[in-house]
This record gives sequence, structure tokens and C-alpha cells, in this order.
Amino acid sequence: MGIEVFGSVDRGANQLAKHDSYSSDLDNFGSRLREVRGDAYLGIGQMLSTSVSTQLPQKIAPTILKVAAGSARGLGGILTLATSGLRIGQTYLKERSEGSSSYQQTRKETFVTCVSATAGIAAGTIGGVVISGALLAGAPLIAAAGLGVLGLGGVGFATLKGRELAEKLFDNYGK
Repeated sequence: MGIEVFGSVDRGANQLAKHDSYSSDLDNFGSRLREVRGDAYLGIGQMLSTSVSTQLPQKIAPTILKVAAGSARGLGGILTLATSGLRIGQTYLKERSEGSSSYQQTRKETFVTCVSATAGIAAGTIGGVVISGALLAGAPLIAAAGLGVLGLGGVGFATLKGRELAEKLFDNYGK
């Protein structure tokens, strides 16, 4: 008979199993974030473009400033196209090498990416309008920066939830 310091061995094993489960949940969440990162770039660009372009005087702003305000959206679109296009292309090549003729996973990845990016764009637009409204109301820049951080989180969350919803929809109706 030994001295129990930390409780029974069974309870210790349960604690370890809970830790392993938590660790695998974090790994799964991390892989989900890597998947949606590329889809979120366009939403982030949309948020930046919306918040900057609404600060410009619309009638007298030089064209170069309007183009510069929209460049974040363009850069976000290019990054989204590059990362998501690469993911879709890899899915296609994998299915082609397996001899698939229906390309079910490629169609799913394309649909899911489009819905996910659209959710990010919507959240980015809302975030940009909120930031712009705060600046127009006279909020200090630090408050606008805080809203920007919240907006980034909102874009990421919307993109992640949009991806999850699209996967469920495709699994139920896309066959």
C-alpha cells in the first residue's frame, strides 16, 4: 500500500485522457484555422478598404486615394485566390490521381471556399462600417484600433462558421 499524493491512479488516468482530448481539440481547431486563413484575407481586405474609403471626401478625393483605399481589398482578393486556389487545385490533383470522375471533393472544396469567403466579406464590410462610424463619431484612434482587432476576430469567426455551415450543407444536399 502506497501513499496517495494526487488521488487514485484511475483519476490520474482520467485527467490524462481529458488532457489528450483537449490537446486533440486544439490541434483540430488549429487545422481549421489554417484552412480558413486563406478565405479570410478577402474579408480583412474588405474591412480595411471600407473603413478607409468612407473616410475620404467622396466628391473631391483624388482618384489615386480612392485606388489606394481599394488596394487592401484587391490584395486580400489576390491572397485569397492564391491560397484557396492552391487548396482547391491540390484537392483536384489528388482526386484525379485516384481516378475519380465525379470530383466530389473538389466540388465540395470549391463550394465551401466560396461560402466561407463570402461570410468573411460580409463580416469585413460590417467591421469596416463600424470602424468608420466610430472614427466619424470622433472616437480616438486607439478605440478604432481596438475595433479593428475585434473586426479581425469577427472575420475569422464568420469565415470559420461559414465553412462549417457550407460543409454541412454540401454533405446533406450536394451529392
